[in-house]
Amino acid sequence: NLEAILLVTGFACLMLWVSHPIRDVVKALWAASCGIPLVEGEALRARAILLAAKDCAMSAGFIVTLFGVILLLSSVEDLVQFPRRLALALPALFYALLLSRCVFAPLARRIPLSKECE
Repeated sequence: NLEAILLVTGFACLMLWVSHPIRDVVKALWAASCGIPLVEGEALRARAILLAAKDCAMSAGFIVTLFGVILLLSSVEDLVQFPRRLALALPALFYALLLSRCVFAPLARRIPLSKECE
């Protein structure tokens, strides 16, 4: 369901970019995906940004699911729209879970930290 995917990723990016500068988010994503070594302070910051992205993805999934349920309940009398609204409400949480647990959490673990930082 393309609507649910776009809404979840859009809300997650919006919430993440409200709390962290875009430059730092891109740097953390680039360092984690390409394996670029970072100094201690930058590694801690990058890991914190990716863990925040993981939380933002789950929050976005709940928001989109709630939005879908509201649309679902508002169109109860129109049975033609019911399956479409249900298809928006339910997969959003699944996509958020995938984004959170299968993308951002492994990326956060890929950033090496020295023993002193842990």
